[in-house]
Amino acid sequence: MKRSFLFTAGVVCVAGLALAACGPDGKPPKPSNNHWNDKASTVKARLECPDKQGELTRVSVAPDGKSCTYTAKDAEVVIRHLPVGPEGAQAALAPIENDLRTIVPFEVRKPTPGGKHTEINLPGLHITAHDDEGGDGGAAEVRVAGIHINANENGAEIRAEHFGENAVRASLILAAGDDAPEQHVVGYEARGPANGPLVVAVVKAKDRDYTDNKDKDGVFSSMKKLVRMNVDEK
Repeated sequence: MKRSFLFTAGVVCVAGLALAACGPDGKPPKPSNNHWNDKASTVKARLECPDKQGELTRVSVAPDGKSCTYTAKDAEVVIRHLPVGPEGAQAALAPIENDLRTIVPFEVRKPTPGGKHTEINLPGLHITAHDDEGGDGGAAEVRVAGIHINANENGAEIRAEHFGENAVRASLILAAGDDAPEQHVVGYEARGPANGPLVVAVVKAKDRDYTDNKDKDGVFSSMKKLVRMNVDEK
């Protein structure tokens, strides 16, 4: 018997909040219009890439110190400097997102009335979900503290971003749905000055268990730590 979509969406949303809700110090940000303060930041000229970071083990370092590659069981993380051109940071990150969507081709579908419907609107929190077992299978949307989560039977997208005049901080996670042939989860974490370069870590994992953020040394948590140690956010 197929699980209720609202139950599945709830689990995904809780996991998404745990993964994406990190401010510059790694702690959940206070709800605000900007999600993070737009403070100036600088990046290290040569990336600091320790031999190990949590579950991640370093396997290579570029001679110029601008990229490093890490692996874990069924996962790879590449951290690198990303130049920002005149079109801005969003345009610089777009090719990375497009590549990740070839692995997890999730498409956002807005919840529509029908079947079991839930809607919650509170200051700083908006949740809309519907479960239509006889139709499209349902969809859920959550917006809280600058974090946007969209989920349906095909997977989930978790996005938290701030593109300010001084600083950029952006996270993206794409997770495959229950019925996907392969349970991939991919994403990136990017931080740095608005005019670049950014420090970007890209993760590609073959197991959705990596979305479990209970382990502070897990792949996603370790990826975020690698980025933070290479960005000085004043």
